[in-house]
Amino acid sequence: MGAEGEVFGPYELRRLLGRGAMGEVWEAFDTRRERPVALKLLGGAVAADPAFRARFQQEARLTARLSSLHVIPIHDFGEIDGRLFVDMRLVDGGDLAAAVRAHPGGLPPGRAVDIVSQVAEALDAAHAAGLVHRDVKPSNVLLTGQRGGDFCFLVDFGIARVAGPSAAHLTSTGTVLGTTAYMAPELFTGEPATFRSDVYALVCLFYEILTGARPFPGPDPVAHMGQHVHQPVPAPSWARPDLAVFDRVVAIGMAKDPAHRFPTPGALADATLEAAGRTGTGTAPVGAATSLLGAGTAGPGTAPARPGPGPGWHDAGGTGPVTAASGGPNGAGGSGGAGTRVGAPTPGRPPAPGLEEPAGRRRPWRWVAVGLAALLLLGGGAYAADRVFDLWSPGAVPTARAVAPPLQSPRWVEVSPDGRRAFVSGLGGSPTPSPSVAVVDTATDQVTGSVPVGTFPGDLAVSGDGTRVYVSERGTDAAPGSVLTTIDTSANRVTARIEVGPAPSGLALSPDGRVAYVANEGTNAAPGSTVSVVDLAAGQVTATVPVGQGPSGVALSPDGRKLYVANEGVLTGVGNTVSVVDTATNAVTGTIRVGDTPRGVAVAPDGRHAYVASQGTAQAPQGSVSVIDTASDTVTATITEGLNGPIGVAVTGDGREVLVTSYGSEAAPGSTVTVINSRDDVIGTVPVGQQPFGVAGTRDGSRAWVTTRSEFWLLEFPAR
Repeated sequence: MGAEGEVFGPYELRRLLGRGAMGEVWEAFDTRRERPVALKLLGGAVAADPAFRARFQQEARLTARLSSLHVIPIHDFGEIDGRLFVDMRLVDGGDLAAAVRAHPGGLPPGRAVDIVSQVAEALDAAHAAGLVHRDVKPSNVLLTGQRGGDFCFLVDFGIARVAGPSAAHLTSTGTVLGTTAYMAPELFTGEPATFRSDVYALVCLFYEILTGARPFPGPDPVAHMGQHVHQPVPAPSWARPDLAVFDRVVAIGMAKDPAHRFPTPGALADATLEAAGRTGTGTAPVGAATSLLGAGTAGPGTAPARPGPGPGWHDAGGTGPVTAASGGPNGAGGSGGAGTRVGAPTPGRPPAPGLEEPAGRRRPWRWVAVGLAALLLLGGGAYAADRVFDLWSPGAVPTARAVAPPLQSPRWVEVSPDGRRAFVSGLGGSPTPSPSVAVVDTATDQVTGSVPVGTFPGDLAVSGDGTRVYVSERGTDAAPGSVLTTIDTSANRVTARIEVGPAPSGLALSPDGRVAYVANEGTNAAPGSTVSVVDLAAGQVTATVPVGQGPSGVALSPDGRKLYVANEGVLTGVGNTVSVVDTATNAVTGTIRVGDTPRGVAVAPDGRHAYVASQGTAQAPQGSVSVIDTASDTVTATITEGLNGPIGVAVTGDGREVLVTSYGSEAAPGSTVTVINSRDDVIGTVPVGQQPFGVAGTRDGSRAWVTTRSEFWLLEFPAR
């Protein structure tokens, strides 16, 4: 579009700073005012679109009027020789994305809170002008780093739009604008962008700069769609336990329903400041974003009062009202006091750099022009997006290698949320092996701890923050166990033992980690056929749910509302059903017929499908995997290819593959893991040791571990 040295009206193009699908950004010299500027030139194709030109004019005028210190000033905009342009201030520094790359473990919490507070102020000013940004992300936040601290600018309002039901929506029907890693779920289903869509994106940004990783690490835009719409909101403590004080803030800010989010970016900023105050390490400097929410008279540019969710508003976990988000009568937080005018210097924060300082020896910020934001044509709602996700996810077959077995006889395996530890149950120790749980460092494959338990373990579950492991002590058919054991992973010791039903087997935790569901398989002599609902804080069973014969595996939907229980049968009887339990009422709401002897069950991360591994019988040893549509609770596919007595089943963290262990039988032991993609196609089998049993993977879908009769195997997927 442009060339170095070219004269464009009064501007001399000096250096290309960035290029996107819709335009370029140049370092240029304005010969009229004799100053360096950042000049955005939009492509001829978009400029020729009358609707785009109208939207460009409308939004450039609004953006130019924003008075926030944290919005890049626009000097001029318009059209020269048929090309649209925006003349902006050229500033020194780098972007927030570069800061995140330089700190892969996340920024210090105080710094992260301060940055979010500044960006929140910019968004409050934009919202006060009726403008929704729609592309809040780290690469659109500039850090000047001047005068002893971060000073942030929110940039690139190039795809912003006017908010409100009466505003003219000048985008094409069915087009979603934005960067999918930070887009609110409603934007994928055809809903218009709102102020709370920006709140969602800002919380995604906050999560990323806190932890060093995006909340949904999908490999492509289509994966992001499924994750934002269907997967539960991740907690920062899953990555780092010390960030647990921010879990509630993230849960509210990323609520699927916009009405359940913080009403304004400033309210979000207040909540982060309040949470940071609970860390005991001090808070970040309080910025103008917080003072905007004071109870005094609103100054120029202050965000308009908007109704909050009301006095009954609770966070996503239903744990109570959030004072920081709903303290004011209009849903805005703050501790009272006179309101501060936008643009006033903020104590404790470096002042804004002078507006017209000469560039001199500066290193201009190399930011990306409008157009790098993802443009995704969905054509119609969440269903269409999900179908595209299916079509674009052929899956991959991992490689396998044996690692040192942590126990003589491994049984089940689970992985900590951060992927750094694997917990393996079975028989270990010498000279006489005894029931125990081994802790494996996944970076070195070395055993770092071993915890004895009472009787032979049935299943494992790891808490969301990785601080506790729960083990069902199944015992043997001759001497069934009846205990759910809690292990403190920091000390590798048993801290609680809770009585449940006979021969407890499958185990699942609620998303908030407060409730455990234990399948009591029982025996002929000690019938089980129940699920114990355990209040983990109180250490007691609060409900017992009758299910099918000999329940074995259990799995919860991501939202925690449905429990799927595979009814295996007992010694003299073969089960072939899955019970569906409504966790709100602890009542069975459906029974689904599956293959004979169902052992394992897993639910996909997006919650749309459950997979049941049925081992089969002596007459039909191949077994099967049943695919259940969780919306209708019906079997939509039955897979038998590549199977030999399946027992364990897991879905990779990105939802692309289902892994099934083929245990076989004593007469014909299995020795493979079958890989099924999201289209229910068997795409390969991976050889492992004899009689593979348990399987579990990391949240990012890159690795999984398999227990066999006497070995331990690591599965590694190719880079996504």
